[in-house]
Amino acid sequence: MVGGAGLRQPGANPRLVFLFSLPATHPTAFSPDGAILALVSPDGVTLVDAESGIEKAKLALRGAAAAEFSPGGGFLLGYARPQTKPAKGEAEAAAVPNLVLWRVADGARVLALVHRAQWRRGDPNPPLAVAAGDGAAYHMVNNAVNVYDLPAKGPATGVARKLPLRGVCAAAPSPDGARLAAAVPEQKGSPGYVGIWSVADLPAAGTGGGADAGPPPPTARRSFFRASQVTLLWAPSSTALLASVATDTDATNQSYYGDVKLHFLAADGSLDCLVPLPKEGPVHDVSWSPKGDTFVALAGYMPAKATLFNAKCDAVYDLGAGPHALARWSPHGRFLALAGFGNLAGDVAIFDRKADGKLKPCGAARVENGVTCDWAPDGRSLLVATLAPRLRVDNGIRIVKYDGSLLLERPFPVLLEAAWRPAPAGAFPDAPPSPRALGAAKAATAKAARPAAFVPPHLRGRPGTQRAARSVIGANSDDEGGPRKISASKPPGIGKPLPPGADLGADSKAASKNAKRRAAAARKKAEGGDVPGA
Repeated sequence: MVGGAGLRQPGANPRLVFLFSLPATHPTAFSPDGAILALVSPDGVTLVDAESGIEKAKLALRGAAAAEFSPGGGFLLGYARPQTKPAKGEAEAAAVPNLVLWRVADGARVLALVHRAQWRRGDPNPPLAVAAGDGAAYHMVNNAVNVYDLPAKGPATGVARKLPLRGVCAAAPSPDGARLAAAVPEQKGSPGYVGIWSVADLPAAGTGGGADAGPPPPTARRSFFRASQVTLLWAPSSTALLASVATDTDATNQSYYGDVKLHFLAADGSLDCLVPLPKEGPVHDVSWSPKGDTFVALAGYMPAKATLFNAKCDAVYDLGAGPHALARWSPHGRFLALAGFGNLAGDVAIFDRKADGKLKPCGAARVENGVTCDWAPDGRSLLVATLAPRLRVDNGIRIVKYDGSLLLERPFPVLLEAAWRPAPAGAFPDAPPSPRALGAAKAATAKAARPAAFVPPHLRGRPGTQRAARSVIGANSDDEGGPRKISASKPPGIGKPLPPGADLGADSKAASKNAKRRAAAARKKAEGGDVPGA
């Protein structure tokens, strides 16, 4: 059972669609242009006209759990949880296909495959990836990546090309469809690696000699140790690749959650390196800008450091540190939102990217209990949602403008999904922020630039507490302040922390001595005498 409600903001703002339902409801998906809404149910996927709500087609898939449109919107991927494995001696072909690709225009099945691994919509590396232009599909199987040509009519004729790669754990085509990236984890002491291949160089199916023959030479490659899971992130320009390599154990014994390293590869093989993150700790989030010329990385123990890198993996801008674990670019790449949800307080910092590439603060907000956030298609407002089952209370949505002001707040008893309806490319122009809103945001940001220090309850109200607390904050000056360009030399920290157990209300001996000297000098000056020690 699915219910829906729509809300149109004043002016030309995009439409927001709220989806709420009973706990048995499965995820939904919009087509890239926002024209079609796919509703997933245990019987299959229903395609609905997003404007009128009229049903367009029903696509049968028993036990359907997720659906996702291709980048071009011409195909729809449906996934059902895998059935029980075939018995010993039973042919794999007897298994029921649980990975289906439909053509949206006529609802015909183009591909029907058996996929044993679990998959959830939103995973960065889906089991069946369709390249931009909807010309080919890539399916990762044991020890290989199969490439299927997608015809305009009729089903796919079978595997057209194959990348034999023993132990492959991740694969992703480039946005332009010209290259294929794949990763192999560490195996029996042999290092893992990430490689980039030209799709045109892949051998035709049946001519590669199987996985034992090995893959063709890659155009780019980077090796690494201690890898159990790899996530591949292509730049929208298809010129570079980021590989997030995770391991279950941390060699430094500083984290229970393992270790994550971020590797950079240029698509043409001219550069491969480890991304120079400025702070030790986990990598919380990495996000390419829509133009693909820069990416932002959130890394380090809290407060996490946010750093902007160019397409050559050079750190060019330091956005400071804060309680943030999520980075989101607006569709035009003008605004960047850094947010901290989950067990964080919900602080949202918004930056405006100028024509010269500099990032300036333009807004800040506190949205508590948030789970997800996403920019509107017009790039002017941010949707923050509190969803079940992540949180069973305080479900609802809040819309925050780029200057940090709250535009809308609406609660729901149970909210499972909330999403902007996408808009066709070019539907909304890239407009700069208004001077009035930017001025108000600048004043608010300056006021909140230096948050109040935490003072234990038993010390609150005592003289000198705030002064001493500020000295403690000064010890972490490297983690504070606004965005700045990264220079070769790093200024030393300001201030020194108080030792453990120090009396926060007591001034230092040097400060007390200087205060007495100034008082004596003032008295002598008033009396017209000489100043001692002058």
